Amino acid sequence: MEYLTFSGTVIKGSGLGAKELVATANLKPEIAPSQLKAGVYAAFVEFNNN
Repeated sequence: MEYLTFSGTVIKGSGLGAKELVATANLKPEIAPSQLKAGVYAAFVEFNNN
């Protein structure tokens, strides 16, 4: 298993996500690692208020 670390911002979800209070990760292409390929990924998300 390989781990990749990168940053992004979290925005308020829309549609059903907003109704269920699920945030949306907003990753810009220049932030996401170029090694990512199409597929299904699991993620551990850590929030901080900086």
